[in-house]
Amino acid sequence: ESLQMIDYTEGEGLKRLAFSLRKELALARRIEYAMRALDCFKRSNHGVELVISQRLLTQVSEAQCLVWIDPEEAIRRIELIWNEAALYFPALVDKMKRTVQMARKRLMVRKSEPLPLFHLHAPF
Repeated sequence: ESLQMIDYTEGEGLKRLAFSLRKELALARRIEYAMRALDCFKRSNHGVELVISQRLLTQVSEAQCLVWIDPEEAIRRIELIWNEAALYFPALVDKMKRTVQMARKRLMVRKSEPLPLFHLHAPF
């Protein structure tokens, strides 16, 4: 269980790097960080039964990574867990809304352009 928490925490750190505005990063580098974070989140779920809140939080973190990799999949994953999160973890719904908004904006801009919408102070 401790190793899963370490994997989750590492994933959160990599996700923050992918979305960081403090660093001038090429799109390919942001995608690389998002993919590495996604791997960490998958490892954090492997072989462990998570409580519903941790499972939902991890699924939202995975969807946030997918904003860089596959925005349509990010939206699809959020939609899949929306009702469950609203029922069991309503505090997560705002983060889910922001994730969908980011994915939609990502779909609107050319894939080679950086996203102007991410704010460091927004809780991810």
